[in-house]
Amino acid sequence: MTVINLEILTQERTTVLGSKVKGADAREKFKLDELDKNSDSIDVIIPDYIVTFTPSFFLGLFSKSLDTLGEDGFFRKYHFKSTREIIQKQILSGVEDWKCAR
Repeated sequence: MTVINLEILTQERTTVLGSKVKGADAREKFKLDELDKNSDSIDVIIPDYIVTFTPSFFLGLFSKSLDTLGEDGFFRKYHFKSTREIIQKQILSGVEDWKCAR
């Protein structure tokens, strides 16, 4: 299993993960194009101090994965670890935005 810890991006300096460009930059940093090709599942750690995970950041980070894997395959591969209910809702909002853009 692979682990992606988004704290690497924030280093406790921000509580917001936003912007599609920053999400796309994070996609490159974590080499998600390569990870999507293997069969390993991926735990995505979202630190508790993150209060906003915008749909635009989510799409920059994961829209290509959703395109490649489909929604069901995406959630089989990617497991989001956050205790904050609002973050879970923001992830689902990002998926809904992806569906609307198709």
